[in-house]
Amino acid sequence: MSVWLVGCGSDAKETTTVTTEEGSAEVSKDGDKVTVKSDEGNVTITTDENAKKLPKDFPQDIPLPDDAAIVNTINMSSDAMKSFMISLTTGMSLSQAADFYREALKNDGYEFADTVAQDQISLVGENDTYNMLIIIKPDVADAGRSSVMMTFGSLQK
Repeated sequence: MSVWLVGCGSDAKETTTVTTEEGSAEVSKDGDKVTVKSDEGNVTITTDENAKKLPKDFPQDIPLPDDAAIVNTINMSSDAMKSFMISLTTGMSLSQAADFYREALKNDGYEFADTVAQDQISLVGENDTYNMLIIIKPDVADAGRSSVMMTFGSLQK
């Protein structure tokens, strides 16, 4: 079930229940934070300055480039899985950013494969704790930077 809630400007807390053929979800908006709760788990999306910070429980063994500028973060959880999606930009070139993550992933015990296609490099793999996907491509807003989208998911223990 996918639910998108778009709001603008209101700081008032709002909650509604959305029901579809697949089930129902409680959607609440509190200022710049939207939370969706369902039987499948919870998703929280923050659109204020906190969205540009790593979640407190983001894995410490996953490195970011020194000059990383976080664009957005999404923190998702269910009874079975905990996931993070981080979008950032870096002054590294595509190949430099890919080499940075290849080395870091290798050091963290990931088995992974990478694909180079035109202006994009994708790394996909796993270690004992996480499944991951990293996509690196030119930043559309600044040709001198690369855009990195990382998704990490772990099974809850």
